[in-house]
Amino acid sequence: MRILPFFCSITVFAGFALAKAQAQENMRLVNNPSLSPDGKQVVFGWNGDIWSAPTTGGMGVPLTTHSSKDDQPAISPDGKTLAFVSDREGSPQLFLMPLAGGPAKQVTFHTAGYKLLGWTADGKKTARPGRARLRLDPRPRPHGAGRPFHPQAR
Repeated sequence: MRILPFFCSITVFAGFALAKAQAQENMRLVNNPSLSPDGKQVVFGWNGDIWSAPTTGGMGVPLTTHSSKDDQPAISPDGKTLAFVSDREGSPQLFLMPLAGGPAKQVTFHTAGYKLLGWTADGKKTARPGRARLRLDPRPRPHGAGRPFHPQAR
C-alpha cells in the first residue's frame, strides 16, 4: 500500500518538471500571433495551447493548458477578451475567455467547425469566413479559398 503514494508523488513531480521544462524551452514556430491593443502583450498558439508573452521579450506564459488543440487566438479591441478556436468538443469551435485568465466558454456549436479571422472593430462580434454579415458558412472550403473579409460590407 505504500507504493501507491510513492507513484502518485512521482507522477505529480514529473508533471511539474515537464511544465517547468516547457516554460523554459525556446519557443520556435509559434502560430497566429495577436497583439494587444496597447502593444505590450502578444498571444499566440504554440504546442497545442495559447500562450502570452510581453512584446519586450521574456518568458511565455500558457493561457490554456488542455489536451486538445487550441489555436487562432485573437484579442478583442478593448484588450479584455481572448477568442480562440479549440477542438475540445471534436470539431473546431470558438471559445472566449478573459485575457487576464480564467475559464474558457464555448460559444459556437456547429458540427462543421469554425475558423476565426478576428474581431469586428467595435469588439462586439468575431469575424469569420462566410457571408458579408459575418455569419458562419457551414460549407467546407479548401484552405485559402474563403471570401475576403470586409467589415463594412452590407
